[in-house]
Amino acid sequence: MTFPNLDSIERLWYRYRVQSNGLSLYKTETLNAILNGSEIQPPFEAGTTYDEAKRLFSELREDLDRFVIFDLISATEAAIRLDYLYRCQNRDKDPLSRAYRMAWKKHREKTTWKELRSLWVQHCPDARTIVNQFFELLPIRHWIAHGRYYQLRARIQMPQEVMERVDAMMQAGVLRARE
Repeated sequence: MTFPNLDSIERLWYRYRVQSNGLSLYKTETLNAILNGSEIQPPFEAGTTYDEAKRLFSELREDLDRFVIFDLISATEAAIRLDYLYRCQNRDKDPLSRAYRMAWKKHREKTTWKELRSLWVQHCPDARTIVNQFFELLPIRHWIAHGRYYQLRARIQMPQEVMERVDAMMQAGVLRARE
């Protein structure tokens, strides 16, 4: 079994970097065109001021960052669930896999995030900090997914910070890719 989400996390990050670089180039070209009085490209209209364009680019950057944060966290959540299912189905003998099977007997695929986190911390103490740092991101994903209609208490991470936390989980072996 392979974990397609582990690959998709790398693809998501690659696409984000390409889109981020493209947005930066487009911003530079547009702002230079406005300053030089040259023709600007849609969606901007003739007469768009430098400050208006700068504000729009700031909003576009914020949207792009939030989309990739949502995607990275969601793809990692899927990888966590797939890892849980894999360990249960393949009857691995390590302590975490055994604990997962006990949870499976009680809840099947409805095992909560809180329980999975608790099992990780209990059976993989070396990864405690890494796991906890990832789970701190879940309120941000929830806030983005549900329309951002309330004041978020957690600090919104930058995409690079989110990717570092996701990558730390991968490097620590918390999620194990399978052939």
